[in-house]
Amino acid sequence: TVFSETPAEPNGRVCLTIEFDVTNISGRFEFDTACATETINTIFMIDNGTYVDHGPAGTGEVTFNKGTITIMKDSDGDGIVDGVDNCPAVPNPGQENDDTDEFGNACDNCDTVDNPGQTNSDGDSYGDACDNCVDLSNENQADADGDGRGDLCDNCAGIPNEDQADADSDGIGDLCDNCPADGNPDQADADGDGIGDVCDGCTDLDGDGFRDPGYPGEECDLDNCALVYNPEQADSNGDGQGDACDCMCEVLGDMNYDGAVNPLDCVVLVTYIFKGQDPRVQNPTCPYEPGDWSCDGTRNPLDVVFMVNYIYKNDQYYAPCDPCQCTPYPDDCPYHR
Repeated sequence: TVFSETPAEPNGRVCLTIEFDVTNISGRFEFDTACATETINTIFMIDNGTYVDHGPAGTGEVTFNKGTITIMKDSDGDGIVDGVDNCPAVPNPGQENDDTDEFGNACDNCDTVDNPGQTNSDGDSYGDACDNCVDLSNENQADADGDGRGDLCDNCAGIPNEDQADADSDGIGDLCDNCPADGNPDQADADGDGIGDVCDGCTDLDGDGFRDPGYPGEECDLDNCALVYNPEQADSNGDGQGDACDCMCEVLGDMNYDGAVNPLDCVVLVTYIFKGQDPRVQNPTCPYEPGDWSCDGTRNPLDVVFMVNYIYKNDQYYAPCDPCQCTPYPDDCPYHR
C-alpha cells in the first residue's frame, strides 16, 4: 500500500520517494517515472540509504520493511548515485580522487591539481591549472626541455627557460635568440656564425674577414669581393672591385700570366687559334674567354689584329673591352659602338 509519493527533486537526482505502511514485503518493484528510461540506470535506496539494487528502465528486485524507498539516478551505471558520484557521467566505482576538488580522476581535467572550476581555455583535455600551453591546444603536452612550458608555446623549445624572458619581444626567448636585444623573429643569419644579421658586426659569407655589402655592422671593412675569398683585398686597377672577382681588361689580354699585355700574348693567342693550344683556364667570374679581345664571344684572328694595334700603336681604339662592361657596350669600347 502506497502511503505517500514524492515527485522528482529539482536537481534531477532523486526520481521518486515512496513510503509503505507494510512489513516484510518482497518481490519485483516496477514504476514509471522520469527515471524509468532505457538509458538511465536507477538505484533503490531503503530507509537509511542502504543500497538494494539497480537496473535500467526502473525495475528491480527489492525486499523492504515498513519505511521509505527512494529511487535515485545512476546515470553512468557504476553503482554510485548521481548525487554523490564524483563523476556522474563517467563510470568510476572506486571514486578515486587524487586532488581535493570535487571531481574524480576519471573526469577531472587536472586530476592531481585542485581546479574546482575546471577552466579549460584552449579546449584540449587539460585544464588551465595543469596545461603547459594554456592558450594553445596540445594534447600530447610535449615539453622537450622540461621547463614546464609545452613545446608548442615555448619561446625556446630546446633550451630550459622557465621565465620565458624575451627582452626584444620578437617571440624568441633570450636564451636562444641570436639577437636578444634586437627584434628579429626570422632569426636570419646569412653567414651562419650564430649571430643574427640585424646585430652582426661583420656579416661575412666568404669568411675572409671582410663585411659583405647590404648588411649592417662596423666591426670590419667592406669586402671588395663579397662572394670570393680574398683576405688580401687586392685591387690592382683601383676600381673598388677586388682582383679576385674583377674582370680586368689587362687580365683578359694577358694570355701567358706574366702580368702584362705584350707581343708574347699575341704569339700565345695565335698558337691557340691555329693549333688549339690554350695555356689558360678561364676566370669563372668573367663571362668571356681569355684572349677574346673584342668581346665578340670567340677567339679569332680579329682579336690578334686588335691586340697588335693596341700593343704597337698604343691606339685606344683597339683597347680591349672590359668583359664586365661588354653588355651593354660602354662608350669607352669604340669597337662596339
